Amino acid sequence: MKAHLIDKIAYEDEAHNMIKSLIGLQPTDKVKLIAANEYFDSRVKKIDISSKDKIAVLYAEGTIKDGRSTDAGDVYDGDYVKMLRKIREDKNIKALVLRVNSPGGSVLASENILREIKLFQATGRPVVVSMGDVAASGGYYISCSADSIFAEPNSITGSIGVFGIIPVLQKTMKDNLGITMDTVRTGKYSAFGTPFYDFSPDESKIIQSRIDWVYEDFLRKVAEGRNMTRDQVNEIAQGRVWPGNKAKSIGLVDDLGGLDRAMSAAASLAGLEKYRTTEYPRTKTGIEQFMDKITKSKDRDDSIKNWMLRSQLGDMYPAYKTMMDFKESRGIQARLPYELMIQ
Repeated sequence: MKAHLIDKIAYEDEAHNMIKSLIGLQPTDKVKLIAANEYFDSRVKKIDISSKDKIAVLYAEGTIKDGRSTDAGDVYDGDYVKMLRKIREDKNIKALVLRVNSPGGSVLASENILREIKLFQATGRPVVVSMGDVAASGGYYISCSADSIFAEPNSITGSIGVFGIIPVLQKTMKDNLGITMDTVRTGKYSAFGTPFYDFSPDESKIIQSRIDWVYEDFLRKVAEGRNMTRDQVNEIAQGRVWPGNKAKSIGLVDDLGGLDRAMSAAASLAGLEKYRTTEYPRTKTGIEQFMDKITKSKDRDDSIKNWMLRSQLGDMYPAYKTMMDFKESRGIQARLPYELMIQ
């Protein structure tokens, strides 16, 4: 209070009385309070049902992964490729807003999603990206070809880089379990990729050359999308992360603003004055999500387990989930190698 960071020291009941006084109520009157998220959810969306023209809003939230999902919470290329094709085939959709909140993930999955985004653009319709808390590595990979990119001043983006995780258990097995391996090789690379043998110098070169090629391809895609040279991108790449305001000054994003700003830009680029929005993926209601957990026998146990872990771990659940994501990672990754927790 002395530093003028707060106005007064008070108990909760005193704060409530101050609120009553400010809005003209008596101390005995009741005040109905709601949480910030309830206030946000109660906003009435402006939907002009008289207009056939639509702007699609696609939410890419979570780690980018290969395949199809059995539960909500991540970006699986199988699901997103299907949604993007559906969006592209809908002639009433005149623009796409991609809302990205992802630390990245699989390079292959990111490439498949980016391919569909470019196919949408090839029809002459604009794509605008709105970055949330984090849009880095694979999250930037799927964003880089957009006609316009918006970020918040404190959005974390960039992290243009790739890495591979390849376990080698030879020393672990010997030192901890006393187990050693032997083999008869039929060729120079016949045991290549086996987790029980260290890589030879030639095998290490093969792996490194593949990672280098993917990194160069990443640089090329960003350079094309942002109208920069390869060397200009490399200067600000190499895995480094940038806040949104700095990302704007170095050319990784076009301007600062939230989802509403991105929507306005998409409408302007598409030449729309009247439009309605359609959102992907469709958010299931609470009861629908609950029924899925109970009735989907294939993933019921894992789904319920994650549900319980999320409630038990609270703020620590994202760190646990990141460890599990790394454990399940396949192939070369374009993602943040750590967990960013913005509070």
